[in-house]
Amino acid sequence: MNTNNTIITLWPDWSYSSMVAKNIILNGIDIKYNEVSKDLVEKIPKLLRGPIWNVDVIEKIPEYMAWVIPMHNKYGRNVVFQPEALYDLKKNNPSTKILWWYSLQIQHVLASKKESQRINKIYSHPQAILQCREEIQKMENIKTIATPSTTSQIEFLEDHEAVICNMQTAQKHNLSIINNQFAPSDNVTDFAVVTTQKNVTTASFKNLTQHKILFILSMPDETGGLANKLNILEKYNINMSSIHSHPNSEWWIDFPIIIENHKDIDIEWLKKEINIEII
Repeated sequence: MNTNNTIITLWPDWSYSSMVAKNIILNGIDIKYNEVSKDLVEKIPKLLRGPIWNVDVIEKIPEYMAWVIPMHNKYGRNVVFQPEALYDLKKNNPSTKILWWYSLQIQHVLASKKESQRINKIYSHPQAILQCREEIQKMENIKTIATPSTTSQIEFLEDHEAVICNMQTAQKHNLSIINNQFAPSDNVTDFAVVTTQKNVTTASFKNLTQHKILFILSMPDETGGLANKLNILEKYNINMSSIHSHPNSEWWIDFPIIIENHKDIDIEWLKKEINIEII
C-alpha cells in the first residue's frame, strides 16, 4: 500500500470513521483501517482517561496522505479529546491542517447475537452510549461498558450482551437487531479530514464542506483577556462549539477553539484581530 496515496482512519472497517472515508475518497485513493485488539478492549477503562488512539496512530500520521477523525457531535459533544490531540500534533508538526469537514448522520442500532433475550450489558464507544442515553434509560438494570469503537466488542459478545453500532456492521456480523432506531433522528457527527502533507488539497476528495473552523487563540494569561477576545465572536454571531486551554509558556495560554457560522466574516481579518492560527 502506497502511504502517500492512502488515508487512515482511527477505527476498524465498518466503523463510522470508515464510512466517512469511503464517502470522501476519489478513485485511486486507498484506505487503511486501524484494528482494535482484545488487549485494548480489556484496557479501555484506564485508557479512556486520555486520547486512546494517540500512542499507536498519531506517530504514523505524517506517513499518510490524510487522516479521518471524528470531532464533534450534537449529543456527545467533543469526541474523546480530539481537539487537544490536534493541538499537540500542530505543535509537533506545524504543517498540520484540517482540509475540510464531513457531516455524517449517525444511525445507531442495538444488536446482539441472539434474538429475544434479556440484555443486561451494552457495549459501545462512549460517544455512542451518550448519543443513545435516552433509549438506554428506558431499559431496566442495564450496565453500559465503554469500548474503543462501536465495532470492537462484537466478536467477544456473550449471551445477554448487546452492542450499539450501525446497521451495516450488525448485518455483516449476523447480529439480531433489538432496536433499529436507538439514537435520535438528528444525531450527526462532524468529521475532520486532517493532513500534514503540504501538497494535499481538497481537490483530492469529494463531499467535503467548510462549515467549521478549528483555530488556536494565543494570549497572555491575564484577567478578562479571554472574555474580550470572545466578545468579538459574539459580535459577529459566530457560534463557538468547543474550547480548551493549554499553557504554552510561563505567561501565555493557547485556546484551541471550534467555531461555526463564519461564512459572513473575513477569516484573514479575524486572524489578525484576535491573534489566531487556523488548523
